[in-house]
Amino acid sequence: VKAPQGGARVKINFVPDPPVTLSRIKEIQPGLKRLRILWASSCYSNFEQAFKDAAARQGVRVTMYRLEGPGSLPDALRSALGEADAVWLPPDPLIVTRENLLILKEFSWENRLPFYGSTKSMTREGAAASFGISFAEMGKAAARAAVTLNSGAALPENVYPDKIEITLNAAAAAKLGLVFPRSILDEAGYLFP
Repeated sequence: VKAPQGGARVKINFVPDPPVTLSRIKEIQPGLKRLRILWASSCYSNFEQAFKDAAARQGVRVTMYRLEGPGSLPDALRSALGEADAVWLPPDPLIVTRENLLILKEFSWENRLPFYGSTKSMTREGAAASFGISFAEMGKAAARAAVTLNSGAALPENVYPDKIEITLNAAAAAKLGLVFPRSILDEAGYLFP
């Protein structure tokens, strides 16, 4: 969103605020100490510090692992064994393919390394849970930002929509030995069997 006459700009994020994502993952996996984030698109390079700051406050070490392309996913997953307690994948169009989601599911389930996503489709394809932002919520956040900017008020450079969309996968949880707490079940918009 850009203010008139070349004024301030803000970015409306399509993933939840990093502290929110991390706290939700920790609700499901309380023993989480090491989270690997897989990404490829340059738009995710600015997430590293935000995730690391949030992780430090929550007792988690985050490692950002940039993939060179869709074909580099297997190596990234193999190197996560013993180095991460879980993997999180943003909605990165450079690596989110049907084939890669199948690879993630099989690797996650076989190695009991939970995979968390950011869209309902990732959960449907095998992620234990996804925490994302609906298009409707992005639109609401953009509208609020435009009104705020037009009024002359300041906003942070990154704006995160307030409401997150939670989807859960019961089969993945069972394979991974995870138990969804009541708080997550009550808030989830969808539970895949």
